[in-house]
Amino acid sequence: FGAGAVQAGAALAGFGDAHAAGASALALVADGRLDTAAAVMACLLAISTNTASKLVVAFATGGAGYGWRVAGGLMLALAAMWAPLKVKVRVNAIAVGAVETSALAPFLDDDLRGKMEALTPMRRIGTVEDLALG
Repeated sequence: FGAGAVQAGAALAGFGDAHAAGASALALVADGRLDTAAAVMACLLAISTNTASKLVVAFATGGAGYGWRVAGGLMLALAAMWAPLKVKVRVNAIAVGAVETSALAPFLDDDLRGKMEALTPMRRIGTVEDLALG
């Protein structure tokens, strides 16, 4: 039945479990029976219907106050997942390692400093100034 059926099935399955629906779509891609774009859409549909299920449970079990707090976070995450389809999005991230601060100073002897520096790409511990100039 093609990509439309996969997407409809993923959306329906997503009400119960988004992971299984997504895994099934990706397995079809790996087998060469579904293109990547159709699988991405299937995954997004599964996550969307799963989010709807979570919202129903949140409102039903926790009341309106809890439901609205959960809804905000879920809708934000869902919007972030759908946004790249309509908007060109580039995500830049800084993965900060150890930074020499007053909180780290009591633990930072020469041995630990050497071990930490050996594990970082720049072979040194960061400074507060590095973060500020980031």
